[in-house]
Amino acid sequence: AAHVPVPAKAAHAQRVLFCRSRFRKCRGASSSSRRRFLVLRASWFSSDTGTGDSAKDNKKGDKNNKGQSRREMQEKKNQKNMQKEKKELAKREKIRASSAARPYDAPNAPAMQAASMWAMPALSRQTWSTVLFAVAGVLVVALMRGGGDNNKPNYKSNFYKGRKGRWIRDRTLGGKMAFVPDEPLPSINEKEKRARERKEAEAKRAAAKERESIPPSWWTPPTPPETPPTASNFVEAQAILAAIQNKRVSGKQATTEDIANLYRATATKGVAVRVKTDSVRDSLLKRAVEDAIAPGKSSNVELLAAGERAFVSGLALSLGIAPAQANRVVANTCANRARNAIVAAVSATRRKDDAAAATELSSLAKTLEAFPPDDTGIAIQMAMDTIDTKIKEQDVNAIDSVLDGYGIGGDSAQLIRDMIRRASTSLKIR
Repeated sequence: AAHVPVPAKAAHAQRVLFCRSRFRKCRGASSSSRRRFLVLRASWFSSDTGTGDSAKDNKKGDKNNKGQSRREMQEKKNQKNMQKEKKELAKREKIRASSAARPYDAPNAPAMQAASMWAMPALSRQTWSTVLFAVAGVLVVALMRGGGDNNKPNYKSNFYKGRKGRWIRDRTLGGKMAFVPDEPLPSINEKEKRARERKEAEAKRAAAKERESIPPSWWTPPTPPETPPTASNFVEAQAILAAIQNKRVSGKQATTEDIANLYRATATKGVAVRVKTDSVRDSLLKRAVEDAIAPGKSSNVELLAAGERAFVSGLALSLGIAPAQANRVVANTCANRARNAIVAAVSATRRKDDAAAATELSSLAKTLEAFPPDDTGIAIQMAMDTIDTKIKEQDVNAIDSVLDGYGIGGDSAQLIRDMIRRASTSLKIR
């Protein structure tokens, strides 16, 4: 069957009848159901008037209805609170009226006064809580300032034994007892003390650094090169140093050729290498000193060309060793060489081999001339004290005759005589 359009008036009549029937059913329903019905009815009839039934209008109607219901609920709540407050005021007025109409009773007057006092204030719960908190705070402060058991000091403590003074109550400490000695100890500000200690430590470090930078008498740095070093020079020197360190890790010692190559790649070109530890630097310098003071002609071409002092000084600068530390390494190495030379010369004189003794003493004299000991000579004294061979007086005389017979003189010869006498059994200091 074909759809027959319904006239507008007939459609309006149908909607009126439907809304009347629905309104009768919604009378006993909830407020939300009635509100939905009213909104539906408004949307239907708005289509006839031309206002439209869009979703926006529906939402706006829902929002207005919700706001109206919320305001109604708030008004009901306010009315209940007002009724409650009126009842409380009436009750208080009734109590006051009854207490005023009651005859005066002298024996029960305090009790009546207290009852009226507790009944008089008409304060809210928030006001009473504020008053109670204030009273509690006052009580806490009073207990803290009252000098309770926690404020009593320990009079039996070792800190107060043997001290003359008196106990006073210090208000700045909350009323606690404080001990005031008759002879107050000098107080030092901790900040000033730390600042003074820091300045002293800095002064000590600066003095130590200055002492380390003082060169010894034999210090002879090499002549700087005419051209500045290049990047390839640094790479070459670091590669030579790495090869020497690899030998050290495998248990092998650096040879004379290795030391000569390192000197050629660093000191002659003005290159400084980076060594990992101080022990590696000291061991390399010690090996160079041993080559410089070895008896006989050395096979180190660089050593022969530069000389002992310039060779050792240049290598120390290239390895980053301070002059004072280099002097300590040289002094210890020369002291060991002197001890071995003295023992060898004494053994040669006991065999009646004066030529061998003269060779050892001459080599030792050259070493002492190249690297003379400092004023203290502690390293040589310690080396002489560690000689195990018993040196007698006739050995000392034999060494003197060899020095005179072979023409070994000067300051080095006198130093050798002092060393042999210190090492002798008769003058040895244990």
